[in-house]
Amino acid sequence: MKNRLMAVVLSAVLISGCVSIPVLANEDMTEIAFDSIDEADAQELIVEDDSSELDFADIEAEEEDTQEETGAESSEEESTATEDDFSDSPEDFSSGSANVRGIDDEIGGNITWYYPGGIFPTDTTVAGEGCILLGLEGEHCGVGVEYYINQYREEACREGFPDPRDPSRKLTMDDYIPVSWSSDMEYIARIRSAETSVMTTANSRPNGKEPLSLKSPNGLESFDEIQGWTNNEVNVSDNICELWYQGKTDWVNQNGSTYNAYAKMINPDNYYVGASDFKNLAADQQKNDIWKKVVVAEFSRIPNLDEDESYGVHCIQTIEIQKKLINYTFIGLSHHRIKPGRTMDATLKFKVGDNSLVYIPDVTDTGSVTWESDHPEIAAVDENGTITSVAPGVTVIRASTAGGWKASTTLTVEKNTVDIGDTDISIDNFTYTGSKIQPTLEIKYTGKDFDPAEILKEGRDYTWSYTDAVNAGETITITINGKGNYSGTVTKKVKVIRKRMDDFKIKGIVKIKTYTGKPIVQNMTILDDNLNPVAPSNYTVKYVNNIKPGIVQIRITGKGNYTAGTTRYFYITPPKMKKPALKSTKDQIIVTYQKAVGATGYQISYSLDKKTYKHINASSKATKVTLKKLRSKKTYYVKVRAYKQVDGVRYYGPYSDIRSIKTK
Repeated sequence: MKNRLMAVVLSAVLISGCVSIPVLANEDMTEIAFDSIDEADAQELIVEDDSSELDFADIEAEEEDTQEETGAESSEEESTATEDDFSDSPEDFSSGSANVRGIDDEIGGNITWYYPGGIFPTDTTVAGEGCILLGLEGEHCGVGVEYYINQYREEACREGFPDPRDPSRKLTMDDYIPVSWSSDMEYIARIRSAETSVMTTANSRPNGKEPLSLKSPNGLESFDEIQGWTNNEVNVSDNICELWYQGKTDWVNQNGSTYNAYAKMINPDNYYVGASDFKNLAADQQKNDIWKKVVVAEFSRIPNLDEDESYGVHCIQTIEIQKKLINYTFIGLSHHRIKPGRTMDATLKFKVGDNSLVYIPDVTDTGSVTWESDHPEIAAVDENGTITSVAPGVTVIRASTAGGWKASTTLTVEKNTVDIGDTDISIDNFTYTGSKIQPTLEIKYTGKDFDPAEILKEGRDYTWSYTDAVNAGETITITINGKGNYSGTVTKKVKVIRKRMDDFKIKGIVKIKTYTGKPIVQNMTILDDNLNPVAPSNYTVKYVNNIKPGIVQIRITGKGNYTAGTTRYFYITPPKMKKPALKSTKDQIIVTYQKAVGATGYQISYSLDKKTYKHINASSKATKVTLKKLRSKKTYYVKVRAYKQVDGVRYYGPYSDIRSIKTK
C-alpha cells in the first residue's frame, strides 16, 4: 500500500453540516553568538533575540551552571547580567514529518494512473430495460480513508464504545481489526461516486436499483456504503473522514440518527474498504460550485481480497441511467462559428438535471449515432461526427440514434476571407536580452459569437517578418501578411524595453563585516536571469550607513538597458577589543575593558581550560564587571567582545586576545 502525505488544513465538507478547524503558528526566538568571524565564509544571520528589551545595567547575575559558580557586582561604572549558559556554537534545530496514506502525493507521486482509453466502465455493458449507458465527464481520485478509519476503530475498541453488530455489548481490543484497502471496493466506489453526482438522492442508483446492487469485475458486492460531499480540492481524505467521525457522540450515547457513517467505519466485520472522490466536470458550475466533489467509501466483509490500487484523473465514467431521468438531448460543439476549410468534432449529449452526459455509442445498446447536415455544401459531417466546413453560410447539424434520440444545432461558416487587421494580435518578448530580439506572435480571431476564439496558424493563415533590434529604446517593425482565409497586411512597431533587475542574483556579498573606521564596500557580481554577469556600467550602487556598526543597505539601481533595481543588506560588527585588565581576590576577578565603537553591549567570557566558557552580558554603560564565587588558587582565562543589537538581533564582533589570572 502506497503512503501519501497527510494534509494539515481542513476545508468545509458536507453531509448535514460544515466543519472548520483553525490553524495555529508558533514562533521560536533564539540568540546566536559569533566568534572569530571569517568574512569569506560568513553566513546571513536572521535570528530573533528574546532579550532585546532588557536593560543589562544593575542586574544581579544568577549562577545557572552546575560545574562552576560565578557572580558579578556593579558600581557606578559597572554592570552585571544574567549568565547565558550556552556554548559558542549555534543551537541545532531539526524537524521531521510523518507519512500517512492521504490524498496529497497523488499529484506527482509514484502513482500509476488507471486510464484505459479515457473511458471507465460500469458494471454492465448492456443497458437494462428503460435505461441507457452514458458517459459522465469528471475526475477520479482515490481517497486514503483507511488510515483514519483504523484510528477510529482502535479508539472505539480501546474506549469500549457500543458494538455496531450488537449495540448492547461493548467493543474490546480483542475486536480491533485494522481495515485494509480493496481494489474491488475501490472499483465500486468510483462508479457510485459518479452516479451520486447526478442524483438528487443517494438512496438509489440512477438505473433505479439499490445502492449495494453494484458488483466488481470479480463479482463482489459492497456490504456497507457511506457518502459525503466536499469543496476541498486537495485534502479530501481528512476532510471527509472528519465529517463521518462527527457521528461518534451520537453513536456512543445511542442518540439520534446521524451516526450511521461512524458505525460503519468501526464495524469489526468490515475487513476491507475502497473509496473514491469524483469531481463532476459536466455539472452546472453556477449551481454546484459549493460542493465540488462526491466521496463514496465501500466496505467488504470477505477476507483475502486484492489490495492493489488503481486511479484515474480526467476520464469519462460510464453510468447506467433511466431514460425517464433525461431532460433533453443536444449536440456539443467547441464553437458554433467556423472558418472555411476547418474541422471539428460534434458529440451527442444528454442533460440530466444540472449535468451533461456524453453519449458513448460503442458501449450502449441504442445503436450508433447517425449524423447529417442540412447543407453539406456549407459544412459536411461524417459518420463519426467530424464536421468539415466548406463555404460561407448557415447549416443545421443533426444527430439521431436507433433508440429514438434526436438533437440538432446551427453552425455558421464565416466568409472566406477576413482582413488580418480585424484580428487580435499579441506580441511578446521585446525586452532587452543582450542579443537580437526574437519576438513571439499570437493572433486570434473572435468574430461575432466566435467562441472560443480561433488561434491563427503561421504558414496557413499568415506570414510575418521583423527588423533587428538589440538595445532598449530601439524599434522593432513587425509586418504581418494575411494568407488563405485572411487577407491584407498589418504593420506593428514596438520598442525594446529595459530589463528589470528586481529578481537578479547577486554573488559576493559577505553578510558580516568588522568595523574598520572607514567606509566598507562589497566586491559583488550581479547576474541576470540567465546567470550572465551584468557589466557595472549598467547599474549604480549606493551604500547607506556603511561605516559604523549596524545594518548596511546596498541600493542597486539599473540604468541604460536596465531599470528598477534591488536592495541587499549586510552587517558591520564592532571592532576587536583590546585585552581586558584583570585583578583577582580569593574568589573574585575584576574585569576592566575599554569601550568599543558603536557597541550596544559586551560579552565577558571566562574559562578554566580555554575550552568551555561561561558568558556574562553587560550593557554599553559598563566598563567593569566582577566575577564572583570563583575557585581559589585557580587560573582563569578571560576574553571579551562587543556586540551590536539591531532590530532585536545581536551581531557579535571578534573576541579580544585572552588574558589569564590566578585567584588568591
